[in-house]
Amino acid sequence: STNPYCVIQTAICAVHNTGNGTGTVLVRAGTYNEALRMFGGVSVISTDGPLVTTINPSNPVLKPCPSPTCGVSTTAPCAAVYFPSAATGGGSTNADRLEGFTITGGKGIHQTCSGTCNAQAGGGIFVLNSSPTITRNTITGNVLDPGNLATDIVFRGGGIYVGSSFGTPSRAVITLNTIEGNVADSGPGSNGAHPNFF
Repeated sequence: STNPYCVIQTAICAVHNTGNGTGTVLVRAGTYNEALRMFGGVSVISTDGPLVTTINPSNPVLKPCPSPTCGVSTTAPCAAVYFPSAATGGGSTNADRLEGFTITGGKGIHQTCSGTCNAQAGGGIFVLNSSPTITRNTITGNVLDPGNLATDIVFRGGGIYVGSSFGTPSRAVITLNTIEGNVADSGPGSNGAHPNFF
């Protein structure tokens, strides 16, 4: 579509919900206070690069994760960019790109895995059962939610978390990014492990 949108997620959903559900969202320079949910077949590319194009879901206002139907959810905090599985409309392939952004302010997604896990993961970017191409971004200043004080919590991937379920491998292509200054550290009073994948 050639229509201009003020919100990146609105444009992503417009592409996802029209025609064959595939296309590219081109994003002009600016700071976008939103969390993004990506869909298979949709690429999101900055026209001017990461020095002048920022996605920040926590400043000035904490934004919740968008729902699978492009509605507003109550899930907060969120990763700055979420690539979900095909089961919830995601299932990105290597042809689907996230390119040219500074990604900051993400706090990750709380995972419970239907009662089999307890993790805060993917501050900047959370990829689950999906294989997008993530390229030419600066992923910095993402801090997994230190307010999650569960004693058995695991912190995974302050900058990027890539996870797979059995039988649904994630094969993300992560290239030419700067990934630095992200934090995956449990809050005071909790004993959670905190492996830094990125």
